[in-house]
Amino acid sequence: MLEGYFPILLKLENKPCFVAGGGLVAERRIASLLEAKAKVKVVSPAFTDAILQWADEGLIEAIVRLYEPEDQDGAYLVIAATNSAEVNERIRARAAASGQLVNMAERPERGDFIVPSVVRRGKLVIAVSTLGASPIVAASIRREIEASFGEEYEIYLDFLSEFRLKVQELVKDTKVRQECFRTLLQADLLGMIRSGRFEGWKRQVLEELHANPAAFSAGQIGGETCAESL
Repeated sequence: MLEGYFPILLKLENKPCFVAGGGLVAERRIASLLEAKAKVKVVSPAFTDAILQWADEGLIEAIVRLYEPEDQDGAYLVIAATNSAEVNERIRARAAASGQLVNMAERPERGDFIVPSVVRRGKLVIAVSTLGASPIVAASIRREIEASFGEEYEIYLDFLSEFRLKVQELVKDTKVRQECFRTLLQADLLGMIRSGRFEGWKRQVLEELHANPAAFSAGQIGGETCAESL
């Protein structure tokens, strides 16, 4: 049971986000926001070296001073990660009054959302959370997932996305489209990526798809039958 939490992936690209705090916890939150391409403003009397570097590179706006209530105005979401429980609570209260989503880094149960432990492999995003019960356990599970889902999954999903768009462009019949997708997924794509055979195979497949889309629905793929490509 998720105890009132609804797991989602939130699109933050170009959305203003506010972080109060400049320590390691704030650094981790900012890193996640930058991965999401958010517009980040952070306020704190001091910052970690990584936060200062991001500011120097123009990736974030960093203001060196104590938090002021107006700092969070206009933010799409707010993260309270200062070393003062009183200040974090004031941030939470102002966010609640303004209808802003807020994460309380040290007391996640007081906020609106929890930041999970995340594995990213390109388009593959796997999030793990213990709902604050044990971040160490969440991190341990994340490491197990990282070991099971290697970097090859980024190449794999990028190709599936490319193939899907190409099929939608070239094949008008819905049933034939579905056969193309099913035929492709019977091939050992991950094995080919790991063995270094994928790029040549990919070029051939896309050329054949463009020349004769119907061949895929007949079980031919990259010059092989599906059974031979496994």
